[in-house]
Formats: sequence, structure tokens, C-alpha cells
Amino acid sequence: MYGYISSLIPFFLYVPASLIYFLRIIKRSAPEARPQYHLISLSMTWREAQQFCRVKHSDLATVANMDDKSRLENALDAAYAWIGLRRGDATRWMWSDGSGVAAFTKWAHGEPNDHGSEWCTQMSQNTNWNDLNYGTKKFIHYSDKGTWADSVALCRSSHTDLASIQTDAENSEIAKLIKSWTGYIWLPKKVWIGLFKDSWSWSDGSGTSFRYWLKGSSSSGNCLSWQQDTHALCRSSHTDLASIQTDAENSEIAKLIKSWTGYIWLPKKVWIGLFEDSWSWSDGSGTSFRYWLKGSSSSGNCVSASAKQQGGWIQSPCEQKSRFICQGGGLTTGHVH
Repeated sequence: MYGYISSLIPFFLYVPASLIYFLRIIKRSAPEARPQYHLISLSMTWREAQQFCRVKHSDLATVANMDDKSRLENALDAAYAWIGLRRGDATRWMWSDGSGVAAFTKWAHGEPNDHGSEWCTQMSQNTNWNDLNYGTKKFIHYSDKGTWADSVALCRSSHTDLASIQTDAENSEIAKLIKSWTGYIWLPKKVWIGLFKDSWSWSDGSGTSFRYWLKGSSSSGNCLSWQQDTHALCRSSHTDLASIQTDAENSEIAKLIKSWTGYIWLPKKVWIGLFEDSWSWSDGSGTSFRYWLKGSSSSGNCVSASAKQQGGWIQSPCEQKSRFICQGGGLTTGHVH
């Protein structure tokens, strides 16, 4: 059962200019038996690996929480290995902390409507929930004057970043915001956007254009050191996004949302941990914990993981041959963790 909801902290859709909030929770529960993981250095399809694990151990690996994920990562090496997650036919609404299928829901009228493959959940101060695509972009216009660098810093601290524009429709939407600004009439209606020019490139060939230069630095050179990232803040600092099991918990979160005194023009809405997917575990476990590799474009109906990617999971074709991770006791053909 869940302990205390600690605070509201900012989190964003990939939305240069939109502020979304999420709730952090600290989970307090009795210690559970930890599965024993075995890296099997044989190359098999997912189904073959499942049969092997059920004979020699108990099943392919199930990962129920961040502790399991860390121990699984320790059992892995650079190569990908099958785990027990496989795509099914039916989708269900699940909690991101691993607590399984949602027994309690508080959908607004007409929700979930699944417009545009909406598989995440947002909660408003009136206690009702709405399904939403986490990649939805929204833009906010600031009338404050500043340099491009100052504008980047402001957007990153309060939202996500300066606007990136991927389509003509997004460009038109921003143009409307500029036209609608009713500020000083002698100032031209022009704004900074996130486009910049540089000659830096990444060692791994990645095409990402993200930069985080230290403001005011006078250093020079052709290589960089990197400051600590805040990726997955909720899971790294606490446990997970909030899961809501009762109407009382829902009301408690709604009070926190109402009490927020942030920007008055932004709707008081927050991310919660409810999401929709059709994946299930080979051993029949009801855990809804997921740890997808961010930015992966892979596809397939089975899942593999690699220590090279900090234990992140990717989709892979089930007929592909790979090493795999078993769980449970029994004889082992590989490493045990």
C-alpha cells in the first residue's frame, strides 16, 4: 500500500512550451522475495527460451520494480537477452509502479476516448481523469524580452525547451500565438524558437542536437564533459508516478493539485501512473512494471534487454534468436544474480 504523496514537481510532455506536472510518491511495502536471475548463453527464439527456462528453472525473467530492474541489469552484459514480456491481443489500463491492472478509475465523462492512440493518463483538480498521448505538443508564448540563451534557460526551467517545429501545422500554430500577443505596440511581433547552428557531433553518431553549455564559461577545446542528467527523476528519487487505488487517495491528490500556486494561466492538471498496453509476462505475473528504452524505434512482439542500455527494454521479433534470462532455482547454464 502507498505511503505519502510527497509533492508536485514539474514534468513535461516533449513540449517546448507546455507545463505538465506529475506526482511523486514514496512506496512503503513489506519486503518481497527477490527472483534469482540466470543469464543463459544459448541462442534461441523467445518461445524456445521460454520452454528452456520452464524446464531448467521456473520461467523467463519477470521484472516487477526498479530493484528487479537493477539486478537484471547486473545479470546482463552488452548483448541483448530475452526477458518474459510478450505482447498480447487485449489492452488494459495498468499502473506504472508495477501494481498491475487498475481496479479503481475516475474517468471524466466520455473518457477514455483514445483519440490519436492516447495511452497515458492526466488528472485535473476536479478529480477526473483523461487519457492523453504523452507526445502531444503545446506551445506557450512569453512576452518577456531576453537573449536566445536566456530564453532557452527559462523554457528549460519552467517547461521543456524552446519550441521545435516539425510540421507546417505547428509553424502555423506558433504564428497564431505571435499574432495574438497584445503587448507593446512598438515592438515587432517576433519570437525566439529553438533552431540554432553549430558544428558539434556525438561520438556514437547520434543525431541528437541537445546541448547544455555552462553559462558564462570561458573554457575552450574540441571535446566536452557532461553534467549529471535528471532522467527518470521520479523513479530515481522516489518510486514511481502515483497509482491511485481508492476514491480517498484520488481526493487527496486532487487537493494537492488545487493547492498548487503556479502559473495562473495553466490548467491544474498532473500526470499519474496509469497507462494502457497489451503486454503480459510469461509466468502469468500481474506486474505492470515497464522499462522501455527511451527513443527506441525497434518493433516486435517480444522483449529483450541489454546492460549496454542501462537495462532498457526494446521490442524484438519473437522468431529472432538471442540469449535469454531465466528466473527461479534449478541448474544453470550461465551466470546467476
